[in-house]
Amino acid sequence: MKNELTVRLPGVPPAIFPTLAGIPGLQMLFVGPFSCTRHGLYTSILQLREQLSFLCVSEADVVTGLYLDKTIQAAREIAAERTPSCMILITCCQNALIGTDYADLTARMEEAVHIPVRYLEVNRLNLYAGRKAETMNLPTELLRYDFLVPAPKSPEPSVNLIGSPYGVDGGCELISLLESNGVTVRELCACGDFKEYLKMASAHLNIVLHRKYDSAGEFLKKKLGTPWLPLYGDYDPELLAAQYGGLARALGVPLDAGAYESALEERTGVLAKSLSGQSVYLEGGDSESPLEVCRWLLSRGVNLSGVALHNFSTVAQEAERALREAWPGFRVEQDIYRLSEPGEDIRRLRELKRPLPQPAGFQALHRVLDALENAVGEVKA
Repeated sequence: MKNELTVRLPGVPPAIFPTLAGIPGLQMLFVGPFSCTRHGLYTSILQLREQLSFLCVSEADVVTGLYLDKTIQAAREIAAERTPSCMILITCCQNALIGTDYADLTARMEEAVHIPVRYLEVNRLNLYAGRKAETMNLPTELLRYDFLVPAPKSPEPSVNLIGSPYGVDGGCELISLLESNGVTVRELCACGDFKEYLKMASAHLNIVLHRKYDSAGEFLKKKLGTPWLPLYGDYDPELLAAQYGGLARALGVPLDAGAYESALEERTGVLAKSLSGQSVYLEGGDSESPLEVCRWLLSRGVNLSGVALHNFSTVAQEAERALREAWPGFRVEQDIYRLSEPGEDIRRLRELKRPLPQPAGFQALHRVLDALENAVGEVKA
């Protein structure tokens, strides 16, 4: 075997349109000058063309304000042709349709199409360093749940799974543990229609599956009065087990994940022994928590030499320092120089149209071990 084995961590790349498309009955209308909308227009040829429409307005339309009437008329045509349950108006940045009162525009659209309408601004110029412009819309992770309205709590115990933009893998132990104890489980992408989506407002508890969606938990607590608890563990099996305990106490049902934790530890130990004399270099790829994965595997004796990160943030810098202190010599690099294989960009766009549901709980950790074991098996073969 090679002395260093390169393994790409599993994950799905973030994308705004596919993330929102999980809302049942949603239609998206992107409005802006062609120079601003063309990039989204090109990708929509491969993604979600049945849910995403574009209105390219001229400079004259913007200057005269005629684009407002055209936007409302476009919404009418979409509603008549596709009978949506809700709609999101999308623009590229506040400078494209400068001076627009989006609260008034979406209210006029709602009056015209008789369904709820929200607004989203993407590729905003003020995302760049130094810009201090006020955000005019909810972040995407909150917008997904903004169509929910307060409702009475369900008579049976029920929970929502929050924070998996492409859905939760049905094989996740969390779902089986909850359902086996009589708890109704709802998740946005699994809702069959808009009425079922609205039933998420009747849940007794929201379970947040990724740290970046903590804000969604707080948002729904304020909007609907629904408390929330985390179940992401940051790839720390002990913390994940403790979070299961917190869920069990909150719901008043037994959620014994001990067998899943034991199976994970046994499997990790076997993997560490099978890599004796060989190091592993991880490509972070589209994994949302690559440094947390590294900390977990290193703490279990898996010989990691380093990791390449696709996204790098202030939080990642702090995690990197902690890893370097605990495991001197461990390399944390950025993969900005990684060249795509021919056709890879097109392939990824096609995959994004219907991304696979993602793992959660201990299943997410097992999915990482799957990738490592498959790579080891290929080398040995």
